[in-house]
Amino acid sequence: MNARPPDVVIIVMDCVRADEFQSALRDEDRMPFLRALEPHVNNFEDAYTTAPWTLPAHASLFTGLYPWEHGAHNRGEVRLPPNVPRLSSSLGAAGYASGSFSANGFISPPFGLTDGFDVAEWGEWWELYWRFIERPAGTSATHVAGSGPLWTRPGWREYVHVLNRTPRVLDGINRFARRLRPNGSRPSGINVAPWIESSVHHWLERVPRARPVFCFVNLLEAHEPYLTETSQRTGLMEWWRATRGRMDRSSAIMGDWTPSPRELDHLRRMYRRGIYAIDARVGSIVREFQDAGRWDNTLFVLTSDHGQAFGENGMLFHGLRVDDVLLRIPLWIRLPHDAPANATRRSRVSLVDIAPTVYAVTGASGPPGMSGISLFGSEASSGSRRIFAAADGIHSEESRLAHWARGTTNSVDTEWIALYERSWKVTVNPSRETCTIADVNGSALAPDPEKNPEVASLRTEALRVGRVLRRDPRKHASKEVEERLKSWGYD
Repeated sequence: MNARPPDVVIIVMDCVRADEFQSALRDEDRMPFLRALEPHVNNFEDAYTTAPWTLPAHASLFTGLYPWEHGAHNRGEVRLPPNVPRLSSSLGAAGYASGSFSANGFISPPFGLTDGFDVAEWGEWWELYWRFIERPAGTSATHVAGSGPLWTRPGWREYVHVLNRTPRVLDGINRFARRLRPNGSRPSGINVAPWIESSVHHWLERVPRARPVFCFVNLLEAHEPYLTETSQRTGLMEWWRATRGRMDRSSAIMGDWTPSPRELDHLRRMYRRGIYAIDARVGSIVREFQDAGRWDNTLFVLTSDHGQAFGENGMLFHGLRVDDVLLRIPLWIRLPHDAPANATRRSRVSLVDIAPTVYAVTGASGPPGMSGISLFGSEASSGSRRIFAAADGIHSEESRLAHWARGTTNSVDTEWIALYERSWKVTVNPSRETCTIADVNGSALAPDPEKNPEVASLRTEALRVGRVLRRDPRKHASKEVEERLKSWGYD
């Protein structure tokens, strides 16, 4: 009798960049669960996302394809087309029960990222802001096997983003409202979508033990806006200092706000606290699998969809660019039965490699033509492999860009392609035909492509990919997709 295929758990720590994750792990006693788990994982320390924002990055994770291949990006459909094979469908065909539990509302039916899952729950826009409201597990935005309309949001959703400019007001409302609740039922203020753990628990209870499961989770603690922890006893002045600074990415992009070094330092410290909070949540999800008797035979993947910038090269938060702080992400993989484990792997890898790795470990049949590879196959050790990433401009229709002032639209609503090979990073803007070349190891000067055929070929390939990305004119997304983009702060 053949052994049951392993369970699969993929947890995305939204917005967590690689260097901050590693630094947080080294902070004494701040991430006890992940520090205890670290010896049991394979740590891919040179991992990169495919895009600096949620939709195209998650689509790459689920398909093993780059954004210009799967089409879920701003120059394409703004959703993952239903005919593109994805992990949920392929594992379902192999007999897996599948559940998606995401704090991020992009992993929802309008964007095609829950297609193929048996059960899916996703966070709504207000859960980022109003953290004194607890949504029971399995309610509101729930999608079961493709049925049911989206929850209709109130009309004032578009105006709540002004609170990103006045975080003291947002934080103050949340703290005051939480203090009105009984001590035993006060949300933390940091955790977003706290229903996720109980949803995973109830879902696992309903799946027969003999059936393998694919569980996907997205955690949003490291995503702006950053709120204070209500359990901390703070005086008025301490709270006043803790809620300084704005958090609105759009104003920074338009040039209406330039964060001071003090504001950037504060935002980064709040961001680090969000990363700390992820530790307990990952631990709770793993314990659900332990309590269900599934953990020993589980393939566990812990990663991120993109990084987060705090003033590096003038960038704030994420999107729009292909800087390393936005592209380098953590990637841990724990194989079933802990073998092999405690390994640091230094080969450059990509988010597109997760789907092929899952297929290889589970034995499920994956679709042909994936750009990713299995990270435990012979190809993974190749030092000459090319890794790509793409930024795809502003998240809205052309007709809604008129409000961007002083020509800012022209400078940010553009595509960027990053190509990594060996020690080189080639960055091109296909619309302007510009190119920069850097030695990522810092050991050599960037060569002149005109005098170096190898580097010239990399530039040519990056430009080709960029032209493919922008080949089709921007298509109009559905009204529902456009409103969800707006409600999540992508103007």
